[in-house]
Amino acid sequence: MALQGNAALVDGESHRLSPRGAAVLRALAERPGRVLSRAELLRAAWLEPGADEHAVEAAVGQLRAAFGSHAGLIRTVPKRGYRLAAG
Repeated sequence: MALQGNAALVDGESHRLSPRGAAVLRALAERPGRVLSRAELLRAAWLEPGADEHAVEAAVGQLRAAFGSHAGLIRTVPKRGYRLAAG
């Protein structure tokens, strides 16, 4: 997977991402295999105050939708957060 701006290239397929989705993906990609909590992702991808952990869940859902058949790249770790699946 390669991330360029607001697009991700996965297995030769380009996926257009929202700026927020790209920020979440970038945070996960910078720490491959590591679980990031919702709070860590909030700090990494949201500059404005007032966002809560539900915003992270929504962004991850949109990111998975953008990835289509590659949605499994973003893994949920129950009670802990999210991680990028190892390639």
